[in-house]
Amino acid sequence: MVVWIMGVSSVGGQVMYPGDTNNDGVANYLDLLPIGIAFGVEGEPRPLASENWFAQPFILWAYNLPTTPWVNGGFINANGDALIDTLDLDAIVANYDMMQDTAMPIPWQHNITCFTCPPPVLSISYDKDSVKVNESFQAFISVLYPETIPPDIGALGLGVELNYDPDLVVESSVEVIPNTGEETLMFVTATSVDAFGYRLPSPGRLQLAAAGRGQNAFFKDATLVATVSFIVVDDIQRDTVFRAFKLDVSELLFLNLQEELLIPLLQNQDSVVLYQDLDPVTEVPLAGLLEIFPNPADGFIQVSSPQMIELTTLRLWNAQGVLVREMNPGAGASWTFPVEDIPPGVYWLEALGEEEKWVRKLILR
Repeated sequence: MVVWIMGVSSVGGQVMYPGDTNNDGVANYLDLLPIGIAFGVEGEPRPLASENWFAQPFILWAYNLPTTPWVNGGFINANGDALIDTLDLDAIVANYDMMQDTAMPIPWQHNITCFTCPPPVLSISYDKDSVKVNESFQAFISVLYPETIPPDIGALGLGVELNYDPDLVVESSVEVIPNTGEETLMFVTATSVDAFGYRLPSPGRLQLAAAGRGQNAFFKDATLVATVSFIVVDDIQRDTVFRAFKLDVSELLFLNLQEELLIPLLQNQDSVVLYQDLDPVTEVPLAGLLEIFPNPADGFIQVSSPQMIELTTLRLWNAQGVLVREMNPGAGASWTFPVEDIPPGVYWLEALGEEEKWVRKLILR
């Protein structure tokens, strides 16, 4: 590969497509990472530069990426102004998901792994345990380290693709909000409705990349990368009134400043239960009265109230929204719900009063 790069004529012998900074044949979220690695590098301007998607000759730079030297600085300089900086992001979002096969694109493979670098943790969590139809909730995408590590063994940035069930949320309302308060970071995000380019990810899919500006940006205990906001659809009923919602990771890439591959860990056990009422109930919550313990549980659940109340029904639902157990507790201040023969996992306990509803997530061991 290196021989090919060095053997191309230095004047107009190579072409690039603006936004495909890694020259792998597609402009997408991963193209942010070469900009982060090469941030601040200067080279030759591109004659008659345009950010439009067509083959454009450029003069080869003296700079190549550290572990994929066939990616020349001229590819990364998306806007052609001779300096790699945040202005080069515009071409990525303008040409998002556009494809090409005429600039000799090569798969952007990373075969050099930093085994001595502490593994970053990608964490996905939510602001609520349960959400009713038409209500909103948020997911938090963060990078964690067990403790602060030296910056030189941290992560420059990451690229991640997340999937979810598009039938459970209002797709047009899905929004990725980068944490721009982290001033060292640059971002590229895309959803099926985000006005970021000619082509966009399909429903139920979102893409996110974050990278430092020529420096490893992730080495502290915890860094919030982005918040994703959702609104539950107005009718989630299929064969049940409960559905579990979770963001699943389909692609994940972490690189450091030397373009070495990091081996990440994934912290993604959490999920959200989406529900709707079978029967009309008032909006008076039982949350101020009811408590459950232990949680996690492995034999029984104790449901208690500081005062005598009437509970008409206790129901236990599994993560697939299937009713597992139901009992009619009646009046009292404490009730025991047996779970010793129920498989371990994530469940939701639903309590119904005469005109009230209460739902809590429960872990069975």
